[in-house]
Amino acid sequence: MDDINSKIEFILNQQAQFAADITKLGTNLSQLTGFVVQIANAQQKTNEILANVAARIADLTERQAELTERQAELAERQAELAERQAELAERQAELAERQAELAEQQGATDERLNLLINAVERHISDHK
Repeated sequence: MDDINSKIEFILNQQAQFAADITKLGTNLSQLTGFVVQIANAQQKTNEILANVAARIADLTERQAELTERQAELAERQAELAERQAELAERQAELAERQAELAEQQGATDERLNLLINAVERHISDHK
C-alpha cells in the first residue's frame, strides 16, 4: 500500500507541478499577448506614418514634375527673349546706320540750302 500511496503522492505532486506550470504558461501567454498587442499598435502607427510619407513623396514628385515643366517653359522663353534681343540689336544697328546716313544727307541738304540762300542773296543784291 505504501507503494500505491507513494505513486499517488507522486502523481499528485506531478499534477500540482503541472497545474503550476500551466498557470505560469498562462501568465507568460498573457504577457506575450500584451507584447503582440503593443507590436500590432506600433505596426499600425508605422503603417500610418509610411502612408503619410508615401503621400508626401507623391506630392513632392508631382511638384517636381510641375517645376521641371516650368523650368522647360522658362528655358523656352529665355531662348525667345535671347532671339528677340538679337533682333533688337540688329535693328538698333540698322537704326544707327540710317541715322548716320540721315546726318550725312542733312549735312548735304544744309550745304545746298546755304548755297541757295547765298544765290538768292546775291540775286537780290544784284537787282537792287
